[in-house]
Amino acid sequence: MEKAFQELQKTTKALNVKLKTELKVQNIIATTTLKTEKDIDQIISELTKDENIHVIYEPEQFPAAIIKMPINQTTKATILLFSSGKLVCAGLTKTEQIEKAIETLKSKIGNLSNLNRRKRLKTHKSKNIALKQVYYGILAFVAVFSMFTILTALPWVFIFIEIGRFVGPYPSLIMTSLTMIGVSICLPIVSFKTLAKLKKNTTKWIITTNLVIALIIALMLFSLFTQRISEAHQKINTFIIQNNELEFHEYVTAVCSFLDSNVKNAYKKPEALFKIDECIYRPISLGKYVTQQLGFTRADIIVYQGWGTCGQAAILIEELLVRAGYETRQAWFKNIDHAWAEVKYNGTWLIIDPWYIGTLKEAQNLKNLRPEFQNATGVIVQYPDGTKKDASQEHGY
Repeated sequence: MEKAFQELQKTTKALNVKLKTELKVQNIIATTTLKTEKDIDQIISELTKDENIHVIYEPEQFPAAIIKMPINQTTKATILLFSSGKLVCAGLTKTEQIEKAIETLKSKIGNLSNLNRRKRLKTHKSKNIALKQVYYGILAFVAVFSMFTILTALPWVFIFIEIGRFVGPYPSLIMTSLTMIGVSICLPIVSFKTLAKLKKNTTKWIITTNLVIALIIALMLFSLFTQRISEAHQKINTFIIQNNELEFHEYVTAVCSFLDSNVKNAYKKPEALFKIDECIYRPISLGKYVTQQLGFTRADIIVYQGWGTCGQAAILIEELLVRAGYETRQAWFKNIDHAWAEVKYNGTWLIIDPWYIGTLKEAQNLKNLRPEFQNATGVIVQYPDGTKKDASQEHGY
């Protein structure tokens, strides 16, 4: 200020103008920025509660709040506070007064910030609790649904087969996985929001509700699965009733026709990798036990899934022949990936394999039926009771 006054004196002297003045500070304007996150409406609301502070805030007329606050008994500061945090202080003549005014305002805003911080912490804590409850809900749902699916494979199988009928096995695998993941996440969230509206969104309620929902969905899918298996089972029963009186050769022809009509040959096709009956009948699965208790067979599952390779064809053919009263067994090479069904007729084992070897071929001539069979090292057979034996000599090896 002194430097500015000296420059003014030099200018007036050059103009031959004499000034009789003395240096006196009338007003100092200072600006700063408050580096804190706060809502200006809340700040104004709190400041107006102080009787010694006068606040004018009309954002439609002027973007800043005009705050008049006392510094001492005789001096007041005028502060403009913008929503961006910028602050302009005016009306004071000493830097000490400005510093005091700004510090006083910061102190009052700081108390409000602490209050807001406590509110934010409380809100943050509530959100953490909510997220934790949703997490527990998802965990409970996945635990029950996964346990049911892993133990029996039936819910997964139903979704996979039904989708696979329209889009194929690989897209079905992806869509089934996404469906199960989506259901496992979305339903617990929906249940949490519903319970929140009912004011019962405690962890206990969340876990219990999702356990029940998972069990209901698993049982519903299981019910739909058994319904479709029942339809396949009934289809086989109908075939047996309608063809049981046929002569042997005619019955075998009817069996081969039934196979071609109800099971698609998936040899060297994508479906070959997804043998649903093997998934249900795997050693660690209870699916085999559950389906057997319900009166279903592996052949029923194969007809339901609608595709298979040589192994599935052999199982279905054997089932149809056994139920017609014939002595049967399944056979496969020791070193070649192929299986087929055999039936004993007039003391001779005959091969029934319409997809590859042929039908009613004598088992003892197997080695000479196809060139690649010359390299086989032998044959294993399995009877309906599960008994296995090496039948290489019976097949010409």
